[in-house]
Amino acid sequence: MLIIHAEQVVALARAEVNGFEDRMVLHLAEVIPETTGLGEAELRAQIQQGLERAARWGIAREYDLALYLQVMFALGPGFEEAPSYAWARTLLDAAGRGASSRVDALHDRVFDPEHADAPIKDGEDDDELPDSAETSDASATSARTSAQD
Repeated sequence: MLIIHAEQVVALARAEVNGFEDRMVLHLAEVIPETTGLGEAELRAQIQQGLERAARWGIAREYDLALYLQVMFALGPGFEEAPSYAWARTLLDAAGRGASSRVDALHDRVFDPEHADAPIKDGEDDDELPDSAETSDASATSARTSAQD
């Protein structure tokens, strides 16, 4: 019988978070080159703070977290609280919408001017997809961003 202790579970979870941070450091350097000027320690600290803030909005999927972090680095940490970005808080607060739908709308508003005034999509939310249907690879985020350039 395999026994996994609580400390092992914590270590595994931390390793997964570290792997995501590693991918985000590389990804952010590609899509927001200014992040390279922060230094790796500061960049990782801001990524960790961004992940904590994203969790407050119910954003948990890796792909959605990557989009949220892109927005955070484009607008600045704590953008949701800034009066000049009240529209961002409105998008994140959208009642009845899943996290994926809300973060997609937020990302589109920041990075795709054609969708700046588009409402949050109606209908089925991709938050309802099974885990096997989600894209967890940071390269998918890179491909989406590249396609928008």
